[in-house]
Amino acid sequence: MGSACFSRDVCLFILLINTCRVMGNVGLADADECAEDSDDCHIDALCQNTPKSYNCICKPGYTGDGRQCEGCC
Repeated sequence: MGSACFSRDVCLFILLINTCRVMGNVGLADADECAEDSDDCHIDALCQNTPKSYNCICKPGYTGDGRQCEGCC
């Protein structure tokens, strides 16, 4: 019977990768796009960091999807 021969480190790495896939990458650091200023929110929108992403919300007095806001009233 053939068996694969890997180093202990390789086995641990493979186990980690498979665990992350099953758990949805739980425990990995989340990038804060808002703090890093890497979001694409409109200048008249607020950036809200979320796990694995972010939301853009137009400021009061503006309407839109957060990536495009227009003044109202």
